[in-house]
Amino acid sequence: MSAWDEWAAFLANGGRYDAPADVARVDRARRYNTRVLSTVLFLAALAVILAVTVLVVGVARVSLLIVIVIVLLVIVLLFLPKMLKLRRNLRTAHDERGIALSVSSEGLATPLLGLIRWNEMIAVLQYDDTARTQAIGRIPITGFGTRVALKSGEALLGITIGVRDATALRARLPEKEQRAVRLWGKREDAVRPGDVTLYLDSFLPPEELQRTLAALRGGAQLHSVPYQVPSSALEYMAAIGAMFEEKK
Repeated sequence: MSAWDEWAAFLANGGRYDAPADVARVDRARRYNTRVLSTVLFLAALAVILAVTVLVVGVARVSLLIVIVIVLLVIVLLFLPKMLKLRRNLRTAHDERGIALSVSSEGLATPLLGLIRWNEMIAVLQYDDTARTQAIGRIPITGFGTRVALKSGEALLGITIGVRDATALRARLPEKEQRAVRLWGKREDAVRPGDVTLYLDSFLPPEELQRTLAALRGGAQLHSVPYQVPSSALEYMAAIGAMFEEKK
């Protein structure tokens, strides 16, 4: 019997798994994220000041300032959206008890999303971005950005859940958190499918991460929800596309 067979039996008998977050790790990532975000905002302000200086002094004598402004703006545009996204993820990484998510015979529950029932799900995709991230990390310039992102709450391993009615799932969330649910289909459709990604290893310790994945796979198996483990980024994107095609 596989680990997920055991979890399927556990959940079928009314069991519930509450996955505790690594609260200390989440707090460290939040503090680091705050420092990076503060630095990025400082660079943005500096770029504005230098740009104003360029306009006042004249372009002919300040070509170096123009180059500096462009470099600063590129850094801001690369880091600011990423840091804000990671900050949002960390804000809802666990509840007041330190629980990151719960798996039961009803479905999967998180502090942000509440309960997503198994019959609401199209499929669950487990992804592992370690190999691609390590390859990017070996490149000097992108490697620095990758290391900063990982310390700020970026994840290498997690799950993407396709949901049949992402419109309704979005409506459950506060307006500022609705970006967590991605919508598919046409804007004019009243009901649109979509997906939500949980960045598990950014807030779960390694031992709890493996238990959580096994419990999720067991629950999916119990309720006949397809559970896929793509071996590459291309396979992952193909699986996302297949979920979308299924709901067309």
